[in-house]
Amino acid sequence: MDDLLSKINALDKTTSWNEESIYDVIHQGISELLARDLQQLFQLLYRIDIKENLVKDAFEQAGQSNDVAARLTDLIIIRLQQKAEIRRRYS
Repeated sequence: MDDLLSKINALDKTTSWNEESIYDVIHQGISELLARDLQQLFQLLYRIDIKENLVKDAFEQAGQSNDVAARLTDLIIIRLQQKAEIRRRYS
């Protein structure tokens, strides 16, 4: 988890976004955590500040399509973009 979190934090601080590579890095890490340690995944999502109701919705919606990792990756990317916008706006 710490490795993925450090990668996400590095992405969070970057000014250039290559969305495809960001997506791949996050998706791979989320997939590994889903398979290995759900508790660490939830801790990661909490530290990134993903709202609990959004995580719950992602699990419920993805239950039908069977791709929770993709939905969680989308939520993380959206949150990173929000943080970048807030920093840009108030710095």
